Amino acid sequence: MKILLAEDNADHRELISLALAGHDPAWQVEEVVSGEEALYRLAEGNAYDLVLLDYRLPKRDGLNVLEEFMQGVVLPPVVMITGEGDEQVAVEAMKGGAYDYVVKSEGYLQRLPVVAHRAMEAHHLVVEHRRAEQALQESEEKYRSLVESTEDSIYLVDRDCRYLFMNGKYLSRFDVPLDEVIGRRYAEFHSEDGTKEFVENVDEVFETGKSLSYEYRSERDGGYFLRTLSPVKDQEGKIRAITVVSKDITERKRAEEEKEKIQSQLLQAQKLEALGTLAGGIAHDFNNILSSIMGYTQLALDDIPKGTLLHKNLSHSLKSSFRAKDLVRQIITFSSRTEEEQKPILIAPVIKDTLKLLRASLPATIEIRRYIKVDSEIVAADSTHIHQVLMNLCTNAAHAMVKDGGILKVTLTNVELNPNFTILHPDSQPGLYVKLSVSDTGHGMSEEILEKIFDPYFTTKEKGRGTGLGLAVVHGIVKKYGGTITVESQAGKGSRFDIYLPAAMEGVSEITEITEKKEVPRGGGERILFVEDEQKLVKMGEQMLKRLGYKVVSKINSGEALELFRSQPDKFDLVITDMTMPKMTGDKLAEEIMEIRPDIPIVLYTGYNELISEERAKTLGIDVFMMKPYEIENIAKTIQRVLDGNSP
Repeated sequence: MKILLAEDNADHRELISLALAGHDPAWQVEEVVSGEEALYRLAEGNAYDLVLLDYRLPKRDGLNVLEEFMQGVVLPPVVMITGEGDEQVAVEAMKGGAYDYVVKSEGYLQRLPVVAHRAMEAHHLVVEHRRAEQALQESEEKYRSLVESTEDSIYLVDRDCRYLFMNGKYLSRFDVPLDEVIGRRYAEFHSEDGTKEFVENVDEVFETGKSLSYEYRSERDGGYFLRTLSPVKDQEGKIRAITVVSKDITERKRAEEEKEKIQSQLLQAQKLEALGTLAGGIAHDFNNILSSIMGYTQLALDDIPKGTLLHKNLSHSLKSSFRAKDLVRQIITFSSRTEEEQKPILIAPVIKDTLKLLRASLPATIEIRRYIKVDSEIVAADSTHIHQVLMNLCTNAAHAMVKDGGILKVTLTNVELNPNFTILHPDSQPGLYVKLSVSDTGHGMSEEILEKIFDPYFTTKEKGRGTGLGLAVVHGIVKKYGGTITVESQAGKGSRFDIYLPAAMEGVSEITEITEKKEVPRGGGERILFVEDEQKLVKMGEQMLKRLGYKVVSKINSGEALELFRSQPDKFDLVITDMTMPKMTGDKLAEEIMEIRPDIPIVLYTGYNELISEERAKTLGIDVFMMKPYEIENIAKTIQRVLDGNSP
């Protein structure tokens, strides 16, 4: 310990120093003879544990020195030494900041070391207390700064879920000042369901003493949060409160949801790719079957008098076969991603035929009401696409009514779209449109679902009951044809889809010609080499070609056909060959035949165009590339055109 002694009397200085050293040899005493010197030593920054200040100093007495001394920042304790009769001075010294005083009376040299020791010990406690207070204050400020600067919501609740503390981030979620929240219950600011879960978790932490974390969704903004509840214990280990930290994990959750969505879409895409591969694989065989059905049906119709019941029945069968042909073509288009045929069509017959097919698949509790009233029903589209659009919309409507039944209403009308409509729907243009409306009386849709219905893979159906592509496909088809689609729905009140397709003003005469029955062109005995590897199609082809007035030689083996042509190249006027055949495909056969006779016309047909396209066929020099199944009228016109040298 280091002590500064200010005493002008040399004898007293010596006696006091000896008394202090005798009490504790570790005490170091520095002596000065005046108040100015004492103040100078302190001003130099010398650290002392105690100042012994005599009252009667030259020039400046002890009280005056004490007054100036007490203006310092870090002060050691001061003990005032006074003479007998100066007790009042001692009282003034105590008021001025001195720790204690000692009167120079009998025995004071024994009392002084005790007072000095007590003063230094008390001062040490005061210093330690101040240091602890400062450290605590710094710690609190650091903690508060940390709590207030974090992006997490932090708050403190008691056993009754009353707010004891909350940081600014959490307070910002309320619309009231802090003093109006502290002391109030959690339930006063949250819903019953949210409060129930929170209270249960607080109770669990109080009972177990263990921290608890769980995810929840905010009632205010729909964000996702990770909430952690931790016990706050006193010195005895008793839980006094719960610290709650809520971390915003909305971005992470949405990223996870997006990842799951992408993975789901990838899985769906892989399924669709596999389905496309499978569809393309069976398309050839299915088209061969259709070729046989359609071919023999057409031959039979030519042998039966018109107007008979049998003729009508076979006509219905042929019509269904044409629908099957269109569906297979759609499958092939899907699997190969080729462009569909777009031409002027009459939309009303497509709507009527689709509803007839649909009626058989819907439960009796769903009533179909059809209203078709159009003056201009021609649209530039693919009939299979129109069929697909209506089927998808009606199927969705039926799903909405499958539980309680209802009314499915399909309306076809003409509308003139004005500029007001196009302002609301910028993709549309003013003009005459064909409007197709599909409405139901089902359960309807919420606004949240309405925003997503055209998103690929979005579905409200049970797992395994839908791909989520139906309405996305409808939307894509409508947009492709320059149309507009709108939807109105309300939960519990049904839905209505309106599709606007531009009315086509040209192509009416062409359509009229297509729909009218025309005379089939006939041959004049020209010789045809017909190559097909399926026996039933060979026989059907022979009958059809002979009935058209041609002489036919058929082969079911491409190798045999090549040898026959090589031996008699001038015997034939035309070669008709299938594409998919064992050992030698139709395109290879055509190349070999044209090596022998370059001027021979060749017609190549196939049930699946994955292996060869029309462009590829033309590059090889093939005159006509056709898809199975084909009509008698179509094959007759094609043969006549090729033989006349007018192939495209």
